[in-house]
Amino acid sequence: MPKAVDIVAGMFNGSGVFKEDASQAIPGEEQYRRIYGEKWESGIDTSSVNSIADLKKVVEQVFTRDTAQKQLYSRYLETKDTGLPLYKDYEGRLYVNTQNGGHGWATQFLIDTAKVKSQKDHAAEITLDTTVLDDPYGTAIIKIEYVNGQWLMASGLDDYETIINGSAK
Repeated sequence: MPKAVDIVAGMFNGSGVFKEDASQAIPGEEQYRRIYGEKWESGIDTSSVNSIADLKKVVEQVFTRDTAQKQLYSRYLETKDTGLPLYKDYEGRLYVNTQNGGHGWATQFLIDTAKVKSQKDHAAEITLDTTVLDDPYGTAIIKIEYVNGQWLMASGLDDYETIINGSAK
């Protein structure tokens, strides 16, 4: 769960887990700056991320491929019809769109409240309480699947059973 938050909030939600080199932009697309290294140490190892393929490898160590496609790639990498992608490969290097803007991330997932809601074969649903700006928000439903010897996120971080007042979604 913490790795999923680092990926969503740090890599894709505008927080900027990577350092950008302002002197190295894509010609004609100055909003794209070359990535080099990490701004801070997180729960995910991004030190070898130099391309979109590398980025996807890191993401798919935490999320199932289908979930990554639906929740992240389609929103941030494959956005030809909806705007500029967040990341681009150019001349063998990875660049980030620095004009994309932050989207904020105020949700905290209270891991100590996690409970198994259901489990069948190699899949489980887990509920846990959340806060937004330190106020109770609702009960998140997280789906996980056991794939190739490890548990992976099989849902986004935005599926809720209850929201604020406890009413069913």
